[in-house]
Amino acid sequence: MESQGVPFDVALAATRAGNLFTTHTPVEAGFDRFAPQLMDTFFRHYAADILHIPINTLLALGRHNPEDNSEPFNMALLAMRGSGAVNGVSRLHGLVSRKIFHNSFPRCRKRRYLSAM
Repeated sequence: MESQGVPFDVALAATRAGNLFTTHTPVEAGFDRFAPQLMDTFFRHYAADILHIPINTLLALGRHNPEDNSEPFNMALLAMRGSGAVNGVSRLHGLVSRKIFHNSFPRCRKRRYLSAM
């Protein structure tokens, strides 16, 4: 964003293609989640002053339901949404992760492996 002077959404789209998220932890309890209030406390100014976006735009990237302001922020969802492709360290990891995240990425339910989301 800074070096190219582009807005957040453009930078996210431009960098997404070069990012791959590999899930190593295909269990719900293995993904870091943070309360919306905690994220607001520590990231409101970063979102506004550095990213130039509302805090809810940032938090939406880490939620199954981006419009649910009470939903915790999920770091795995943020990583997936910032990646051009997603995979598992094994076929089983991919299958289990697809089940865990099927509500957020319904197109990937039937695919053999996790893929671009």
